[in-house]
Amino acid sequence: GELEHRRVKRFYARTNKNNAVRQMTRLERREQALRRMIRKRSQAEARQNPSKFNASHSKQSAAANKKVSPRLDFAESEALPFTAPEYHHHISHSRNFPMNITSFLASNQGDPAVEDFYPKLQEHILGRLHHPTWSGDGNEFSNEECSKLVILNNRMFRHKVMRINYTTYDVRRGQDSINSRNHADVMVLARNEDSGHPFEYARIIGIFHVDAIYNNGAGSAPNTYDILWVRWYRRDTSYRAGFKKKRLHRIGFVPSDEPNAFGFLDPDEVIRAAHIIPAFYYGGTETLLKGLSVARDEGEVDDWHYFYVNL
Repeated sequence: GELEHRRVKRFYARTNKNNAVRQMTRLERREQALRRMIRKRSQAEARQNPSKFNASHSKQSAAANKKVSPRLDFAESEALPFTAPEYHHHISHSRNFPMNITSFLASNQGDPAVEDFYPKLQEHILGRLHHPTWSGDGNEFSNEECSKLVILNNRMFRHKVMRINYTTYDVRRGQDSINSRNHADVMVLARNEDSGHPFEYARIIGIFHVDAIYNNGAGSAPNTYDILWVRWYRRDTSYRAGFKKKRLHRIGFVPSDEPNAFGFLDPDEVIRAAHIIPAFYYGGTETLLKGLSVARDEGEVDDWHYFYVNL
């Protein structure tokens, strides 16, 4: 990917530009030889000093036991070919990055973002199964109905990018490439008609697909569902904004102690990406979601208090 392009450019800068390809090839071979030498030296040190090796091994084990992330690392490569303009969205159905749901929840135990994760996921899939044009409000199905839904192998498959096709304001085709790391904000139609604003906004935490079966006694075949795990924004109704007021609408994250702070979204409901701007003047806050969380980028412990929705 892009990182490999940077590597080639770095090699090129080290040549004298005369027969550059040959010089770059030699540099790459020299780098590989140095890596082999370092590996052999490490193995020899491990044989001579086992205690040092065991300490290093314990660090690697600790790293392996770290929290499971719903996001894919930037360095991971996932094929996503051309997206036809007649499709609303496009998510790869690659199965290269599975995530066991039980292991994911266990590794993030105590994180408010994963509270009721599995029941909400079941509700979402059942809602799409019973009324495909609307994914439901999350409080529709009984425990008995939820127990009939089986997610195959208890696995979700993580994805890196989702593309959304949309129509621009000047009636042209547009496409947004959305990922859960740095282009994660989307807009959807307001679920509540009395909200006073036509849209709602959310930040994507993870892009998945799952294979699920609903055991209703009719011998159903498994279906594949593309799913977005999101953290919802809420519009600040005390702030007067809009075209007449000549001010951008102000929003903030829903506090994590509210049941609708996190949820699942059908990609078909996404209109397009949203340009959400932090309101730097108001600073950050830890009250909306305390501590480290998979809902934030790694190492972050607070959120911006408010954001503006760019028009």
